[in-house]
Amino acid sequence: MVKKIITTVSVISFFTLTNLCIAQVLSIGIKPEKTYINTPTPFYHEIKPGDQQKGNILIFNSGQEPIEIEVYAVDSFITNDQKLAYKLINDEQEQVGKWVTFNENIHLLEPGEEKTVEYQIELPENTEYKTYLGGFGIQESNPETIEGTINNVYRYINGISIKSTDNPVAPVEQTPPETNYWPIVYFGASLIITLIAIVVIFLKYKK
Repeated sequence: MVKKIITTVSVISFFTLTNLCIAQVLSIGIKPEKTYINTPTPFYHEIKPGDQQKGNILIFNSGQEPIEIEVYAVDSFITNDQKLAYKLINDEQEQVGKWVTFNENIHLLEPGEEKTVEYQIELPENTEYKTYLGGFGIQESNPETIEGTINNVYRYINGISIKSTDNPVAPVEQTPPETNYWPIVYFGASLIITLIAIVVIFLKYKK
């Protein structure tokens, strides 16, 4: 009986922790200021070695409480089972995580707030010509810790690609499709004509 109660409590605790993790991860995030066509990651740059570029990210807090967050860039790597993963914020960065910097890393986001943050990319001279993958990360800057318990810090990562090339080409921005108003106009005109015809027929038979 005791064993069964312990198991039940453990299961309940697991799902509660899982829900809290999901809620916290989804309450903050990063997205591009613009979207592009046929790019390998949401953020994409083609840069000549030795040059610099600037860009913007949008960070947001969709939660109900204000939160102080830290934004940063990290390298990616391939795991033993051939999956893409990202280094942690305090790991040594050698490529993307080293080349990308922010004017300001710490930001206070109010509930529902969205903020634009500028970043810079400085590609070193003699960088090998290929595409480098990394990620933009966002996480709580001063998470609450409780002594004697496991204290996890949850982060949100969005991918960035940097292509080293002597002939950089700007990505093509995806524009929203133009709204076609003709169906609305046609429907409105047809409705007016139908109503006029009904009124004419009604007046004719009323006489």
